[in-house]
Amino acid sequence: MKSRFCRLALAAAPALLLAACASAPKPLFHWGEYPDAVYGYYQDSGDWDSQEKVLTKAITEARSKNLKVGPGIYAQLGLVMAKQGRDAEAQAAFRQEAMLYPESAVFMQRLTGMKRGGKDTSGTPQAPKDDAPKAGQGGSAS
Repeated sequence: MKSRFCRLALAAAPALLLAACASAPKPLFHWGEYPDAVYGYYQDSGDWDSQEKVLTKAITEARSKNLKVGPGIYAQLGLVMAKQGRDAEAQAAFRQEAMLYPESAVFMQRLTGMKRGGKDTSGTPQAPKDDAPKAGQGGSAS
């Protein structure tokens, strides 16, 4: 009886090991169709409404799946809202990104103009400008 149990356990062990390996680990973030939205943004398609829907859907799906929203999704949503002239909502999205991902706080502050007042005349937040002189430009020779 004891040897029969051992044989059964040895036969079942590989199957149990394979079953344990077959389950995929839970992802850290939910991205939804974020890459497509970013691609559309850089193509400057002007279809801001559909990009906003894609990003909002990714956020909703992340919540429903109990996953974190992927880094950059709230920032991208803010950029899309800014393109639509919805500055207050854009800034709220930038603040949400900075709250979820503190490492993005400085960049989000620059986008919102909180640090440098970086808005153009259209009201669209601008990416920070590099203040350092380029090689061969400006600077003093010692």
